[in-house]
Amino acid sequence: RFVQQISLRDEALAVSGPKSEQSPSEHRGHYSPLEARPIQARYIAILAPTACIADGLTKCAMLASNELMSKLLDRYGAQLIELA
Repeated sequence: RFVQQISLRDEALAVSGPKSEQSPSEHRGHYSPLEARPIQARYIAILAPTACIADGLTKCAMLASNELMSKLLDRYGAQLIELA
């Protein structure tokens, strides 16, 4: 379903989501580094200056508090896009 068009220029968009039946076989889901167990993932997108930053911040967004995530987004000049 088409929701919104995003134009990129000298920036990157990364998306992470929960494990599903459509996930590649090597995708094992997202795990808490503190508890070594799967976390309740959700679809999330990050718009950032580079693909590396965008991809890394999608994982942070699944685990970090809102306060910490806000600081990370500011630090790296990125934007969080929540997906339904």
